[in-house]
Amino acid sequence: MNIIRVTTYEDLLEHIENMPSDKKEKFLESAIEKCRKFCGKCPSYLEAGETGFLFCTNGSNEKIEEDNGCMCVVGCPIQKELGLRWSHYCLRGPAKEQVKRFG
Repeated sequence: MNIIRVTTYEDLLEHIENMPSDKKEKFLESAIEKCRKFCGKCPSYLEAGETGFLFCTNGSNEKIEEDNGCMCVVGCPIQKELGLRWSHYCLRGPAKEQVKRFG
């Protein structure tokens, strides 16, 4: 697997959008697996009985309504790999929206 080196989330998003569909699919499958292992331990996620993943790209959902803590900023491999700098994606929306609101 090639390592993608970009400086910001915005750069990476553009890179992913321009990937051939087969590479993009593999990238997303890998991200989902990493997310499953990490987010599955998040207190907000556990308390709500959520089953989805990749809130940083997919955004918030209806099951998680209460902030019981956020693990995004304390070691999430996706947060680090994608150069994300926000938190609470399950409540506040995906990074693509948060970059517009918070810069």
